[in-house]
Amino acid sequence: MPAFEIYWSALLFLDLAVVVLLSTGRIRPGLLLAVAIMVSDVAINIAATRMAGAAGFGSALLWQSVFLGFVVGSVGLLWIAARPVVDH
Repeated sequence: MPAFEIYWSALLFLDLAVVVLLSTGRIRPGLLLAVAIMVSDVAINIAATRMAGAAGFGSALLWQSVFLGFVVGSVGLLWIAARPVVDH
């Protein structure tokens, strides 16, 4: 499906945007974008696999879902750690 292919191609730039945000200290926007990418990527890959009837991708989707869980599970700790330090 062309829309899926456009999304998968856009991932190059979206992933790069996460790297740039995180490396320039914009941690919270980088985390939000990373979660949005992972949630949408898993959802689109599940939909594409079901539409194509490609059951062989089950293990790849499982590992991608595990990584999604890691990303979502890490956000809370990283969000707190990214709080600006206030000097008094």
